Amino acid sequence: NNIPLVSVIIPAYNAEKYINQAIDSILNQTYKNIELIIVEDASTDNTLNLIKKYTDSRIRLFINNENKGIAFSTNRAIKESFGEFLAIMDDDDIASPKRLEISVRFLIEHPQIDLVGGSGIVINEKEETISTCATPRNNPKIIKSILLFRNWIMNSTVTMRRTVIFDNNIWYRENYCGMQDFQFYMEASKVAQFSSVPDILLYYRNHSENETTKQL
Repeated sequence: NNIPLVSVIIPAYNAEKYINQAIDSILNQTYKNIELIIVEDASTDNTLNLIKKYTDSRIRLFINNENKGIAFSTNRAIKESFGEFLAIMDDDDIASPKRLEISVRFLIEHPQIDLVGGSGIVINEKEETISTCATPRNNPKIIKSILLFRNWIMNSTVTMRRTVIFDNNIWYRENYCGMQDFQFYMEASKVAQFSSVPDILLYYRNHSENETTKQL
């Protein structure tokens, strides 16, 4: 089998409203050679029970014995992964059906690129479209300069080579007030080459319980 394994990472916490849509959007990808690693972070709602109802053998579930936060859970999932590529997914977003197919093809065709993101559509709690994100940049040098000032990368569009993390010992840091992904991309951009595709890879859900929104 020459098709690379992709490890999809979902840290899940109190996501009972949306977790099924997030999981289903990954299991129904056109790219099939995946493992879906979910770290359930001691939710106080029905999230864990909803996850346990799935019988797909590609799902690997890990449960934190106490709430550890999104950075810890993301790192734990990555450490448990086996894939050549790692795809990050938030527990309240919806991946477009070809998200992984497009991203993996890009990384295979561009061996000099370590991490690829893409465009997305912002939706609300009812899946109504709020806006469409601007076409992402694809020049690695421009991306590095933008990251000096702001994070324009949509987290749930990101697929990266495993080597970005394990060869450079770059991880998601805890206690970053909802900005742990921005911190990670800033650090990784120092040693890795980023790019993106213009394709819609994600439906990003904007609601009051977003991790970043809760920190404001």
